[in-house]
Amino acid sequence: MEDATLKLLYLNNTTTKMDEIQLTKTQKQFLKQIAKNAGKKRKRDRAKILLLMDKGCHIRDISRRLGVHEGKIYRVRKRYLEKDLNHAINEKTKPGRPYKYKKMHRQQIIALAKTKPPKKKWTIKLLTKELRKKKNFRNINRETVRQIVNKYAKL
Repeated sequence: MEDATLKLLYLNNTTTKMDEIQLTKTQKQFLKQIAKNAGKKRKRDRAKILLLMDKGCHIRDISRRLGVHEGKIYRVRKRYLEKDLNHAINEKTKPGRPYKYKKMHRQQIIALAKTKPPKKKWTIKLLTKELRKKKNFRNINRETVRQIVNKYAKL
């Protein structure tokens, strides 16, 4: 008997209606556009969550429909209610590690890659070897050179 009561309490808590979300017509149009076109799936999901919450869907239904965790739905709802629509659909900026080699260094690497190679052609290994002869690049890693060349060079 206790299990049935606990289960009922759990279901009532997780399937509450989200009637606090009331989007304007403009916001709905904006979110529908994002839900269809946005590049990142996470952003599309957030837009869909807000649209479904505006329709009065239950958390569990939204979770099943979109295949997202209920915690995500609560977080999107909280950000919308506490801040605004933009905070609810956009990700927070994540700091990440700063670049060790600044723009000036990357330009030097690309410039070297575009010069005439000492052998038949430039390889990452050969570029790294040549760069290590320069003062600012004594400890440069082969993988760093590869990433910079792949990202910035249009050879």
